[in-house]
Amino acid sequence: MRVEDRDFTVTAWFRHSATTGTLPIVWAYGMTGRRLSVRAEPGSSLMRATVGTDLGTTEVTLPSSYNDGAWHHAVFTRQGLTLRLAVDGGPAATATMPAGNSAAQRNLTPAAEFNIHIGARPDFPNQPAGVAQLFRGTLDDVRRFGTALTDTEAAEVKAGSLTVRTDAEKLRVGFSTIW
Repeated sequence: MRVEDRDFTVTAWFRHSATTGTLPIVWAYGMTGRRLSVRAEPGSSLMRATVGTDLGTTEVTLPSSYNDGAWHHAVFTRQGLTLRLAVDGGPAATATMPAGNSAAQRNLTPAAEFNIHIGARPDFPNQPAGVAQLFRGTLDDVRRFGTALTDTEAAEVKAGSLTVRTDAEKLRVGFSTIW
């Protein structure tokens, strides 16, 4: 799932009722430097998406962690230097990444091997049980596209379509059973 200096979209269904902590939905690459994450933060009453490049970190936030126990659909998009985060098709929060002098500076993907975590931070195995940031709730239909989806395409994904931009779909993790 190399994002590099290209447009992308990450979508995921999630539900939780946590009132504290940080709940990673998707976390790619590392804890610092080049990285990508989408997470609910009930402890701060925020939904946050982050990208890290050689130029620094850019975040976009929404003023809720959506911790009502209901299903919600998150859409995080990078188009050019613009980041957008929306939940349930609502208004998107936006932020602009620094331009830099080269595509290499805007690259999100580390040159070395990397991991992609769904429902966990990369450092969770090294953290004590009370500190580890794991998603405490339910996740489903996590996807990553190698393009910025339009609002209409994101709505189709939310509606369950499996035919949206299959040419650009790089990751799809759907669950058929929830315990």
